[in-house]
Amino acid sequence: METASLSRSVMALRLSYRLRITNPGGAPLEGLQLEGELAAAHSSAPIDAQRADPARALTLRNELPRLDPGETQVLKGEIVLPLSEIVPIMQGNVPLLVPLLLWRCTADGIPPAARTYLLGEVPETVGSRLRPYRLDQPPQGYPNLGLKALD
Repeated sequence: METASLSRSVMALRLSYRLRITNPGGAPLEGLQLEGELAAAHSSAPIDAQRADPARALTLRNELPRLDPGETQVLKGEIVLPLSEIVPIMQGNVPLLVPLLLWRCTADGIPPAARTYLLGEVPETVGSRLRPYRLDQPPQGYPNLGLKALD
């Protein structure tokens, strides 16, 4: 992820992304497809269902017909998660949101690759964990967005 912004409206969580993708190999990649989805972590769902899986297709977000060796492209887009699909994590009486970003990349002739990111607010103390977002506050943008790769 190069840059991203996260905001919550009355109806949805919205992630705007810029993803830098590079072909480190010695041969061109053709038919490159980037698939992605937002999800909300929750203890009632199996962990495997909350992680990106190379064998499980996601929603197509970007396509590149060809990426030459050493070439870099920046892909942009937006992913929306309706609030109605979020099961909050309760901490006492406070509903919390722990967003997950799931990516899957495919290309002709190579196995799919998948990556899962935890999204959260970057804490003021260096080295501390990302903080979840409160759902009991008014809709807002989240300027201190942090990403942590989970796999």
